[in-house]
Amino acid sequence: MTKWSPMSSNQPMAGPLLRLDDVGLAYHSRRGIQAVLQHISFSLAQGEHLTVSGPSGCGKSTLLRLIAGLQAPTEGRFILQAKK
Repeated sequence: MTKWSPMSSNQPMAGPLLRLDDVGLAYHSRRGIQAVLQHISFSLAQGEHLTVSGPSGCGKSTLLRLIAGLQAPTEGRFILQAKK
């Protein structure tokens, strides 16, 4: 009997764990539509890491809110694959 561990797997993953395809977010304000994020695309496979850095107000927290599902993008799509 093989003991399952969340940190290891006997089977390789098919495709990335996380993929963003041309994701964007815009808000409607009194001045019109304000684009916050535009054309964000990347993928992460099991074992890969990503660092998000930049100046204050550039959209780091907003990107993480989208990935966490706390906010929906206004364009593009993202796929979060459950770990098998």
